[in-house]
Amino acid sequence: LKQLYYDGIEGWTTPVEIFQPWYGQAVVHWIMDIRSKAKESNDDLVIVEIGAGNGTLAKSVLDYLKNAQPELYGRSYYITVDISKRLSQL
Repeated sequence: LKQLYYDGIEGWTTPVEIFQPWYGQAVVHWIMDIRSKAKESNDDLVIVEIGAGNGTLAKSVLDYLKNAQPELYGRSYYITVDISKRLSQL
C-alpha cells in the first residue's frame, strides 16, 4: 500500500476520484447541514483535509461552494495535509 502511494497517484484510485464531482458535493452538503445546526454557522468556513492526494476533493468542494454559496466561498479556507513531498507541492 505504501509503495502504491509513492509510485504515483495513477495506482491509487479512491471514491473521490471515481465519483467526482458528486463526492465533493455530498461532502459540502454534509458540512452545510452540520453548520446549520451549530452556533458558529456565520463564521468563516475552515476545512482541513488530511491525505489530500492530488486535490480532487478540494477542487470539487471549492468549485461547488463557488457556484452554490459564493458569499461563503469568499470566507472559506481549505487546508491540505499530505505526507507525499510530490503531492504536497501540487
